[in-house]
Amino acid sequence: MSSNIRIRKICEHCNKIFVAQKTVTKFCSLECARRNYKLRQKNKKVEDSNVETKDKMLQSALGSQVVYVPIQLPPQEPSELVDIKTLSAITRISQRTLFRLIKSDNEFPRLRIGRSLFFHRQTVMKNPVDDDTVFRSSIFALLTGFRFSAIKILKWSDLHYSTPLDSWYAYIVDPKPGRSFKHYISKQAFAILGTKPEEDGLVFPDLNYSRTRTKLQEWFTSVRLKDKAKFHNWRHKYATDLIEKGEDIYVVSKMLNHKHVKTTQIYAQVPDVTRAKAANKAIYDHLN
Repeated sequence: MSSNIRIRKICEHCNKIFVAQKTVTKFCSLECARRNYKLRQKNKKVEDSNVETKDKMLQSALGSQVVYVPIQLPPQEPSELVDIKTLSAITRISQRTLFRLIKSDNEFPRLRIGRSLFFHRQTVMKNPVDDDTVFRSSIFALLTGFRFSAIKILKWSDLHYSTPLDSWYAYIVDPKPGRSFKHYISKQAFAILGTKPEEDGLVFPDLNYSRTRTKLQEWFTSVRLKDKAKFHNWRHKYATDLIEKGEDIYVVSKMLNHKHVKTTQIYAQVPDVTRAKAANKAIYDHLN
């Protein structure tokens, strides 16, 4: 039975106006439907590739590259065992990447109980680099976007807590632009710094650029990302993550203490998926 419904719609692929016979019709022709499907598949591959790259950065930063020790079967406290979903949430690494890592390394510490797979929390969360200062300063840069020069001079007295905003912030003179800078940081970033001492002093008193560069090269080479072994890449990652999560580029510019938004645009390249979603919002109802 043919439909007598006639609805004016806009093709989701070519944006042309067409007359549809069903309310669920999205495309003006079979050709547009095929092309849109191919485009979605292409964007999905690009997005998966970006996620994989991000996961590699995060797994190297947050401790997935460890000295693997086979797990024995002594009694463990239930809270010490986590499943793949919980481990993914802890490390901020996708389950897909974790499964791939497990498959590629037979000695990855794991415990199988029945048909379920568990992991010992402390074993898989070891520090991936044998220098605590380099590790903590790197994670702090990843979570705040600070330059190395700013982290090097950061003092405990520069850190303040805003009760109304329930947030920590740092107030320093940023060395590169040479101007004062009030930068809010997450509680997670503050926790990375450890316990605040009674006496004032540098947060990272032993931070040395030469040693940091050497340790980063060793660290990133171990996860096949040697070309990314630059401390400034933590700042780049901080900016791109904020943009990908939908933060306004003007806000990101202020977070990075940039004088001009154009400088921020160098760091934050908006992915095709985000631009495609934005383009689909430019629809005018009066054309229907």
